[in-house]
Amino acid sequence: SNKYLQRIKAATKTLATLYNDMDYLIKNERLSFEYEPINLSFYLQERIDYFSEVAALKNITIVPLITPDITIVFNPTQLQRIIDKNISNAIKYSHEGGQIEVILERLKDCCVIHFRDNGLGIEDVNRIFERYYRENRDKGGFGIGLNIVKSIIDKAGIDLQINSVYGEGSTFSYTFYPPLYTMA
Repeated sequence: SNKYLQRIKAATKTLATLYNDMDYLIKNERLSFEYEPINLSFYLQERIDYFSEVAALKNITIVPLITPDITIVFNPTQLQRIIDKNISNAIKYSHEGGQIEVILERLKDCCVIHFRDNGLGIEDVNRIFERYYRENRDKGGFGIGLNIVKSIIDKAGIDLQINSVYGEGSTFSYTFYPPLYTMA
């Protein structure tokens, strides 16, 4: 209930996310990332819970619409980079009092995670994966997060669909196909 304590905790989580991005960027070429089974439904909810205080500072609601018991074979560190960057960007670029939907669904032979916000939208979708590119310099950050995400999904064979209307919001949809996703 202490607003100052809430701000300190949220700022700490924001700094931790930036640190993790920088750490990943520096070490990524020197490490091998082992894949393991991950309950994506549970993992995604954990990351949403982690960012709830950061969202609360802007009076943003994160709505999880998560199909239970979806498992993928992936690296936890890389999965965290994908999820954290999408949630933190959705918070960063959403309007005060906005809403973010995080949707996990099982389709025919794949599973899809959607991150949907009703925030600023993207003016130039073709440039957002360039390292150090930032559309809005007032929002902070270094412009490396989505570059990291792009390198991870390209190597793993994860499809990304972006739907964005500038001034209205964005949806990032990540599709995991076999062998990353297997029906249990």
